[in-house]
Amino acid sequence: MGLYLSCGVKFSYGGFNKFRCMLAKEINIDLNDMEGFGGDKLFSTINDNIKYLLEHSDCDGYIEPKECGLIAPRLRELTKEWEYSIDEDIRWYREQAIYLAEGMEDCYKNNKPLFFE
Repeated sequence: MGLYLSCGVKFSYGGFNKFRCMLAKEINIDLNDMEGFGGDKLFSTINDNIKYLLEHSDCDGYIEPKECGLIAPRLRELTKEWEYSIDEDIRWYREQAIYLAEGMEDCYKNNKPLFFE
């Protein structure tokens, strides 16, 4: 079992949580402080397009094409340095981020939502 995205990217639920925590750290927030993750800070106070991915359910629903178009470039930017990590896990997450960004760009171009299953 795990999370399957309509663009073909797959994560374990724990892996997706780790991925989102890593992304949140890149914008200097602790995901555990956010509403829905045990905290009380609202995502609406975050001025970063990656918030649409961070706040999304990890098991169902979808992200609108317009939001995919906003997330994809930010995802590439935030994970760029991960490519050079000596940690193989971090490089794997960078690879998944690229696949996800490509899938989101396709969703945006084709006006189709990105489904979480």
